[in-house]
Amino acid sequence: MTRISVAAIAVLLFTATPAFAQPETRGSHTFTTWDAGHITLAGASIPVMVYYPTDAGGPFPVVAVVHGASRNMSYMAEMARTFASRGFVAVTPSIPCTVFGCDHAANARQVRALLDWTVAQSADASSMISGRVDGERRGVVGHSWGGLAVFLAAQGHPEIDAVVTLDPNDDAGIAAAAASTVVQPSAHVMAQVMGTCNATNWKDTVFPSTPSPHMRVVVTGAGHCDVEDPTDALCPSFCNAGAGSSVTPYFRRYAVAFMGCVLQSDTAMAPYIGGTSLADDTSAGHLQYVSTNGLDLLPCNGGTLPDAGVIASDAGTPGVDAATSAHDAAIVMSDSGSVSSDSGSPGRDAAVVATSDASTPAAPAAGGCGCRAVRAPLHATTLALAALALALVSRARPRS
Repeated sequence: MTRISVAAIAVLLFTATPAFAQPETRGSHTFTTWDAGHITLAGASIPVMVYYPTDAGGPFPVVAVVHGASRNMSYMAEMARTFASRGFVAVTPSIPCTVFGCDHAANARQVRALLDWTVAQSADASSMISGRVDGERRGVVGHSWGGLAVFLAAQGHPEIDAVVTLDPNDDAGIAAAAASTVVQPSAHVMAQVMGTCNATNWKDTVFPSTPSPHMRVVVTGAGHCDVEDPTDALCPSFCNAGAGSSVTPYFRRYAVAFMGCVLQSDTAMAPYIGGTSLADDTSAGHLQYVSTNGLDLLPCNGGTLPDAGVIASDAGTPGVDAATSAHDAAIVMSDSGSVSSDSGSPGRDAAVVATSDASTPAAPAAGGCGCRAVRAPLHATTLALAALALALVSRARPRS
């Protein structure tokens, strides 16, 4: 009988399971963060943090990563770090959107302006990200009402090449009305546990009307707040708790895989975008309500969509503002901590991204957000969330 050494077995195992194989894990690029401060985007002053690769290989695709209502950029930090480690420039804003009022059309404009600003920074020799951004490859990722914002940002704007929504929540049917005209390839990664913050049931009310190529997966056992990393205890208390951190990686897995497929033509992502890994996750019970169509048209699967995935010309104007009382992650949080750069090595970064206090969102400049208080209807849950938010606002203290 032939004997195989321990070293040989180790080599075989390493070869069979390449480093960085799973999209939710950190990739091979070293990266850092740049606190760009408050940037004027479509008339609003918005804090922005940029995560970008520091090694060779650019210019890189740019991806805007957007939080939910009454949250801030810090809750999408690990998503942004993972993108940066995998060869993307990831930009995270703290958008003005709360449970008291959210101008979704304005947020959509701000997301587009954020991408334009990032591309312009790359063209500026004095910028921290000079020469690092490929403005011809743009993607948007958003959670909850941030998912609604990025969805509307893509409508009628073919310069955006791919859309990922993470347990998004509609508001007064805006996304449902826009769905058939958001023509970019889209992935919709949903939580199974329904509650106050995802009650519009996007998987059935919006996704079916989105054009091909598109995909929908529902993460088994996940709640609305399980998208976030880091998150907190308050969010699941009001949005209905899910399985917690054990399921969070699935949201990163399919967000990163979809963007890698469309924006990087990365064939290593193909198993997750309609291939064997998607099938394995489904058969293992990690995913349910899986629906895909046209994924063979995507670049990682050998497709040749024009303009990195935009399959139609101008699809119309963004949806109108509807500052109604539909719910989102209605927790107002205090300042998340101090700025820290990240080396990009595997493993969790203990540093929390600095943001301005989310209990006091940046005030829009003239002609900006136009957010307004929600007036009606106000049922018991809305009043409870509003009371909590007001209590937290009154207690919040700026940190030094």
